[in-house]
Order: sequence, then structure tokens, then C-alpha cells
Amino acid sequence: MKRKGFTLTEVLVILTILAVLAALLFPVLRRATERGKEVTCLSNFRQMHIALELYRADYEGAGRYGEAAAMGMPPTTLWLIPYGYDPREMRCPGISFTNQVERALYMEMWGGKDWVPTVTEFEDDTVIYIDLNHSFPGRSIYSESNTHRAIGLYLGGHIETRIRTGSPDSLKWWSPSG
Repeated sequence: MKRKGFTLTEVLVILTILAVLAALLFPVLRRATERGKEVTCLSNFRQMHIALELYRADYEGAGRYGEAAAMGMPPTTLWLIPYGYDPREMRCPGISFTNQVERALYMEMWGGKDWVPTVTEFEDDTVIYIDLNHSFPGRSIYSESNTHRAIGLYLGGHIETRIRTGSPDSLKWWSPSG
């Protein structure tokens, strides 16, 4: 007599194998998706740096270190729109662990009391924009005791991803001696 279909045991074995394969595959896919988001942010930073250098050249600030205005730094990233960088369109698709809209924007680091001493000492190794959207979920970026992961664009044009303890929204966290 010919048998049609599968037995319950065969179906359960196949479902178990599929469940194990899915359990192995989902973390890999999640990491690949996160890496893709990070690469998008790195590309945005590269475009931002090119626009910033064009802006600084026009305002004769290239190669100067000190006050942000004397360095030819724009008041906001909106001033980079004529140079091919529009911050309204280039948002970080990174993991946002809060519901704040501004978390999708890159933070400007110039200004404040730490800017002039930091840029005078470290020159091109001074971080100018940071992306905090790649930190670990559920951790406050303002906590000094947590470890954070962030991407920084430096004045010299290099981009670095750092994992450190402390608050990544400070120049000290990004300085070579930090």
C-alpha cells in the first residue's frame, strides 16, 4: 500500500531542522544589516568632509586651528548644502535606542570651552562630527560608566569607530590622549 504525505515525526524533524537553521541565520543577518547601516554613515561622513573642506577653502579657513570661525567652520551643517552635503537628506540609519528625532543627525563638536585647547593641541586629530547611533541598545550616552560605540569624523578627514567607557559626546573621549 502506497503512503501519501509525511508522518508527524518526519514533519517535526523537518521543522526542528528549519528552526535550528533560522536560529543560526538571524544573528548573521542582523549583524550584516547593522554593518550596512554603519557603512552608510561612513559614506555620509566622507561626503560631509569633502563639503566641509570646500567650504573652509572658500572662507580661507583651511589649515588654521583655533576659534571655529577663524578656521572657516560653518555655523551649522545647513551651510554645507551648496557644497553638495544636505544634512536633512543624509541621516544616519543606525540603531536609535531613543525616540528623539535629533538622534538621527550627526552632532557638531566645535564650540564650547574645550574646542580651542583641543584643536590647538591635536589639530587634524580633533573630532568635528560624531555619530552616536551605533552604541549598544539601552545605554544612555551620557553615562560615564557605560561602554559606548560611536563613529567620529576628524578635522583631517579620517573616520574612526571607537568603543570606550565614558560619554562619547565630549572632545576628551575622542582625543588621542583621552
